[in-house]
Amino acid sequence: MHRFSSISMCNAICAASSVLAFLTSSPAQSQQLTLDTSFGNAGSLTLDAGSDWNAAWNDRNARIAEIDSTRWVLGGSFSRFVSPDLFYMRRYSVFNADAVGALSTIGWGVGPPLTTGGILYYSDDNSIGFVGTGNPGGAATTTVHQARSFVDSGSIYGGCAGSFQASNNFGPSALDDVRGAARGWFVRGTHTTVAVGSTRLSNGESRGLIAQFRADCVPDAGFGSGGAVLLDVNPFVIGAPPRAIRINSVARYLNASGDPRLVVAGGVRYGLGTGDPGACFIAMLTTEGVLDGAFDFDGIRIYDPPVQGGGNIACDFNTLALTFQPGDTIGTVADWKRVGGGTAVYAAAPVRFNANGSLFADWSNHYNVGSVTERGPSTLAIRSDQNWVFGSSLLSGISAGGQPLSSTELRLIHPGTGLGSSAVAVPWDFSDGSKQISAILPLPNNRIFVIGTSGDGRFGHRRLHVARFSDGRLALNVTVSGNGGGDIGSAPAGIACNRFGGDCEEYFTPGTTVTLTAMPGVGSLFTGWSGAASTCNSNLTCTLTIDAITAVGASFAPLITVAVTRIGIGSVQSLPLGIDCGSFCSAEFAQGSVVRLTATPSLGHVFSGWSNAAAVCGSNPVCDLNVTAAFTATATFSPAMQTMAIHRIGTGLVFSTPAGIDCGTTCTASFATGSTITLEAAAILGSGFEFDTWSGDAAVCASNPVCALSVNSTLDITVTFRRQQLPLTVSLGGNGLGIVSSDPAGIDCGAVCTFAFPAASSVTLNATANAGSVFSGWAGDLSICGNNPQCTISLHFAANGTANFSVASESVFTSGFE
Repeated sequence: MHRFSSISMCNAICAASSVLAFLTSSPAQSQQLTLDTSFGNAGSLTLDAGSDWNAAWNDRNARIAEIDSTRWVLGGSFSRFVSPDLFYMRRYSVFNADAVGALSTIGWGVGPPLTTGGILYYSDDNSIGFVGTGNPGGAATTTVHQARSFVDSGSIYGGCAGSFQASNNFGPSALDDVRGAARGWFVRGTHTTVAVGSTRLSNGESRGLIAQFRADCVPDAGFGSGGAVLLDVNPFVIGAPPRAIRINSVARYLNASGDPRLVVAGGVRYGLGTGDPGACFIAMLTTEGVLDGAFDFDGIRIYDPPVQGGGNIACDFNTLALTFQPGDTIGTVADWKRVGGGTAVYAAAPVRFNANGSLFADWSNHYNVGSVTERGPSTLAIRSDQNWVFGSSLLSGISAGGQPLSSTELRLIHPGTGLGSSAVAVPWDFSDGSKQISAILPLPNNRIFVIGTSGDGRFGHRRLHVARFSDGRLALNVTVSGNGGGDIGSAPAGIACNRFGGDCEEYFTPGTTVTLTAMPGVGSLFTGWSGAASTCNSNLTCTLTIDAITAVGASFAPLITVAVTRIGIGSVQSLPLGIDCGSFCSAEFAQGSVVRLTATPSLGHVFSGWSNAAAVCGSNPVCDLNVTAAFTATATFSPAMQTMAIHRIGTGLVFSTPAGIDCGTTCTASFATGSTITLEAAAILGSGFEFDTWSGDAAVCASNPVCALSVNSTLDITVTFRRQQLPLTVSLGGNGLGIVSSDPAGIDCGAVCTFAFPAASSVTLNATANAGSVFSGWAGDLSICGNNPQCTISLHFAANGTANFSVASESVFTSGFE
């Protein structure tokens, strides 16, 4: 009547290979579960519904959500029968490792709620979300609800009361309840909640119900039909009998490309009678509520437990657990009942599927239980060491008082073989022995919370319980950071980790000594330990004693080349070590590190300064540089004393401050490298020369007679003095006429009566009278020449003289004739 999905030879080989790969990378031996007596009251906490609910029962399902690493929310559904009516109430409590708070009531404002389908925590506004079913006013129609309350105040989330009413969307009446809820997650940019269960159609059949709410609790119109999907199983089989379908669990799933998916699990019965055959199923949907055809054949995988003995099988998948790598495999638990020859056999076993829907492994042969009277919920969780924790509740018989007896246990099983260690009982037990496991929540450091119920009879579960288990080992967690390549290994083995992942967490018996070894990749450098290993600094090995939960950081960085060049005589060393230049003038250092370069001049030399990539450090011999990319730093060294030589053109003097140069006499001197020397050029009085300009290494001072220079190298300086030019001015005087000329040429007076001649030069003036006139003598600065018409003077200063001419007169002798 229903479809069977065969396992191909390829799938079988692939599954075997996957098991081998997992066994290779898994711890050699799974550690036993141990009750953690440091939690609560000797390992567990109990929430009682209270004396006013002492005749209560619940749906045998407790729910839990994590607020943070120290607080959780535990809740369930309680009811009380007061003939002829049942009264219902959801209740929850926030608890920590030591105690639980008072039970609070979850109210919807739509009538008495029936069951708690899920509890979620939303960190964005510190609220708790609840999903489940309610029966407003006692009517036959059941609705699916979501509401939210603030964690600390308990007040209802403003404007948040969404619901799906079965009569409007899914048929005239509802069947069963909301069985599960996904953790809050983001889909299409909206923070959503997903609830699953079942609803009955008008013909008596039922369908799996998947309802999706937005962050404001309103049904998400972008999902399915108006916010919900009715999931059918085998809808295309011609002549298929009526189907009763229920979804018990939902989880967020990532496929190989990282796209989010919904995976749901439950059971289907082919026929509406209690003895009709059935099977488990698992289905994959897109975030729009469409079956994902890449999963198995059409998005749904049917599973039939391979039990022997004949009879009809009724089967449910009651939980989902995704492996640590998204899109890898899906773990679930099959709960089934085989009825044959009037005998009912209940059993539960882990089952594992590949990402494409093919069967990875079926371990039902490990967990057949024999003949019992009833089954409770079974569940599965993946512990932080990737071993699986399997919990089951089987009602194994009837006590002398007529009450069922629970066989409730936990098993730690290997995810590659399905083999489990010996059973561990939960710590809650009351006089009637009626107790069950509802859920398992993985915690860090290989711990788990086990949640369940107990009470006064088969359905009289009026207490909620939570217990914490550990395997007694302590976690060593390694985090590798940085952009470099490298691995961290351990002895004893277990850690094989790099920045891309690997085995970065291992568990050790308290007191174990573990040595971690850093192995840098080619072109990378180990830059150091942090966390619990910080005292090991940058040593490649670090030995730790694991006496508490231990977190270790390790970092690797790419190697960058740093080079040094030198000018002059001296050396440069680096810290960290690597450069010792002259001998080793380049080395590789970790990207992001700081390299200190220290310049040391040789004897008789001084450090003059840095250039190129180190120019920022100037003349400081110690230079700290960030290594972000390859670079070259240049160090310049100079002799301790530098020679300064003065060359003169013309006549003049040069003096230095501090003393050393006194040129004319001393034109060469030595000065300390790095000192500043001031030179002053001065003319010699009466020399006929004056300062003109500096050239050579003092050219920067140009025509400034005072020149300050830094002495960082040998200096060769030229100073030029030029001859002075002195004016000679001649005036013509007397009542006669004449001219004055000069040798050398220049004066031609009356036309040119002033001319400048080089200082100290000799100038001869010739005075020539015109006809009718006679030269009558020199005056002024030329008076030294008397009446001599030719006057020679030496110009040592500006000269100003007059040539006198007078009119010639006749001489009369006594005789009357000359």
